[in-house]
Amino acid sequence: MVLDRTDPAFADAISIPLPPAGLAAGVTTFQIVSGGTTIGLLSTNGGLLATGSFAPGVVVRTFGPGQGVTVSVSPQTTAIGFTASQIDGCPGGTFFGAAQTQQANQICGTNRFFGAADIGLIGAVQLEQSGSLWKITEILVVQGTPSGPGSADLGAAKTASTPRVIDGEDVSWGIDVTNAGPNPALGARLIDLLPPPTYLGSTPSAGYDFENHVLHWPLGDLSPGTSHFAIRTHVEPLAMSCDERFLNVAIVSSPTADAALTNNVAVSSVGFDKERVAGNAEFCGNGLDDNCDGLVDCTDPGCGCFPVLPSAPGGDPSCHVDLIQPDPTQPPIIVGNCSPENTPAPQHECRVSRGTCGNVSVPSYCCDPSSWSNPSNNASQAIGQCDLGVSGCVPHDPNFKESDPTVNLNGYGLASAGQLITYRIHYENDGNADALQVKIIDELDSDLDASTLVIDDGGVYDPNTRVIVWTDPVVPPLDPRFVTFRARVRADAPPATHVRNVGTIVFPNADPPSRTDTDFVDHVIVSPTHPPVPRLAVTKCVRASASTWKVFVTNTGGGFAYNVTASVVSPPAGVTSSGSATFRHKDDALPALSTVIPGATTESTNALALQAPGSADPCPYLHWQLAWEDLQGARQSQTVQYAPLPCDFDADGDVDRVDTAAITAARNQNASGPQDPRDVDHDGRITVLDARTCATRCTRPLCATQ
Repeated sequence: MVLDRTDPAFADAISIPLPPAGLAAGVTTFQIVSGGTTIGLLSTNGGLLATGSFAPGVVVRTFGPGQGVTVSVSPQTTAIGFTASQIDGCPGGTFFGAAQTQQANQICGTNRFFGAADIGLIGAVQLEQSGSLWKITEILVVQGTPSGPGSADLGAAKTASTPRVIDGEDVSWGIDVTNAGPNPALGARLIDLLPPPTYLGSTPSAGYDFENHVLHWPLGDLSPGTSHFAIRTHVEPLAMSCDERFLNVAIVSSPTADAALTNNVAVSSVGFDKERVAGNAEFCGNGLDDNCDGLVDCTDPGCGCFPVLPSAPGGDPSCHVDLIQPDPTQPPIIVGNCSPENTPAPQHECRVSRGTCGNVSVPSYCCDPSSWSNPSNNASQAIGQCDLGVSGCVPHDPNFKESDPTVNLNGYGLASAGQLITYRIHYENDGNADALQVKIIDELDSDLDASTLVIDDGGVYDPNTRVIVWTDPVVPPLDPRFVTFRARVRADAPPATHVRNVGTIVFPNADPPSRTDTDFVDHVIVSPTHPPVPRLAVTKCVRASASTWKVFVTNTGGGFAYNVTASVVSPPAGVTSSGSATFRHKDDALPALSTVIPGATTESTNALALQAPGSADPCPYLHWQLAWEDLQGARQSQTVQYAPLPCDFDADGDVDRVDTAAITAARNQNASGPQDPRDVDHDGRITVLDARTCATRCTRPLCATQ
């Protein structure tokens, strides 16, 4: 720590007075360029950084934890200091050098100088003193980056043995660590923050933290030259699927002054080899897109089954899909499949399946893929309840990713070919000491067009690896920050394409060094053969009283329907009905967004006035007008009939001699199949018995219900 501005360490320093000419009152960030040195000042967490009634000077406020001003220096310097005066409380701050950190506390008085030198190259200073308001009137800095004794230039480069893998294969990773000199890097170390594959070994042998998946090599005093390191990993079965990538991050460091820190981080990744599984059969029920066609399990036509919804407490276990796999070499066998007609909506819920907290139940509309992917929805109050702070986790996780268009709580949203997607990676140091040289890393999905890439906040893009790296020199505790970039989906991306993105935040000086991968955001280009739209029908009614019935609507489509109503239209003779049935899911928090979920049957909230001859359920045979809204409030309606009236072969709403004649004409023939409506008794033959059943029991509308 230097408290005298005439100290020899500052003999060649330049003086930069504050504020610079033309600086507006109330600014929160600005830059000063003097000679070959760029100095940036940034308010952190409301640290003020403003001119005003206390001018001349720049005011720093540190009333609360984490408040202050971050000063960055490029290129790094051997010495930097400040002339400051107290206003309400005393100045102070922390200087971050390559060899050590130096702290100045309670520098009280007027025009007091405080600075640091001989702590290695200094790239950042955090001006912060709890409970203080003060101002800076001068920065004193030594220009230029020294290359003489005591400095080195470390760098790292990483490669993978293959760009693409599938489950069960090994991946080898190589790291080349270089010291470009001119001097040894004293006390150097290399860390590698591994992705999820199983660690098999390394050469030379490294210490491995199994809990945090971090390899440590203490390199000692590293002379100029290149050293090679190798790592072997194994991809466990079911650990990776079509749209995932394994990102490997290595960082080399030393207390010795480093002439350039931008090359100290190396990144390499491997992706899933989609081409090698294209055309494979879909294993229905394992949660993976086995053939990488963008359709998973029961959404894949090859499965011929219905998607299974998360079960609420007390739900029907018979509607779960269970896997039976007697022979591990064979595809799993599916049992217990349950169609939407037999799946009661109240027994299922919207459950957040991802994130560190997982299995959080939320209002059912929160799982609608359209809910957060369309900012023009008219249900902002209801959709706002889905925002639990961080997608997928109710307790606060400070490191997460968001996007525009946004995604739902399970991480999925909708996009179109050529659409612009904006990504924002949030990060925060939730420890109790400053984090240094924090790396924020993002690899572009192969379906993002790199030629449209725009990067904010100083990120550096490597076109060879398609990786963006941001470096934040100092992140104080409890100071939320973010970085942003945007790119367009490639214009020729076909339907069912998944555009997935994950951010990685690395805190190299944490103990132990830590890596956090955010939850994915996955934008899906809608397939015209699988549109996320509802398909509604009234499949049954249950009598509530002598003249009222509860109505059951089944949604066999893939989309959510809101504020659904059902009413009888054009009733046949003998049937009367008035009013409409309404529907909502039990978890809906607001009536303004009453939900009919896909893949299930929802019971009406009210009983519909309905009278029909006989005691059997007439509803499947009636014509119903079903009306619903989408998230933009657009009202849609459709008239549907779930099941044709038995024996009404000419579909005129009546069963008469014309219909019985159709059976008589085909008597003594085999039925065309198990669904042939003329085979009334389902014995495989069309006979006089079938005609007699229709003639004796179906002589007026709805007689099949007698």
